[in-house]
Amino acid sequence: ELAEHTMTVDLLRNDLSIVGERVKVDRFRYPLMIEANGQKLIQTVSEISADLPPEFMLGDAIFALLPAGSITGTPKKKCVEALKSIEGYDR
Repeated sequence: ELAEHTMTVDLLRNDLSIVGERVKVDRFRYPLMIEANGQKLIQTVSEISADLPPEFMLGDAIFALLPAGSITGTPKKKCVEALKSIEGYDR
C-alpha cells in the first residue's frame, strides 16, 4: 500500500509539473475520515501543490492533466493505451 501510494503521489506531482511551477508535496500519507454510502471510511491521502502561471485558468489546468494518474494507474501512458483498447470508446 505504501509503495502504491508513493508511486501515485509521484505521478501526480509529475503531472502537476506540466502546468505548474514549484510543485511540492505538502503533506504525505495521512489518514482522512470520510463518509460514503452511510459508512465511515479511512482514506489515505497526500496533499500536493503547485503555482500556476497567471494566465492559466483552473479549468485549463484540470483538462491538461486528464485523465488523472490517480485514476488510470501507473505508468499512465501505458494504462491509458490499455483502457482505450479495452473500452473501445472515448471517455
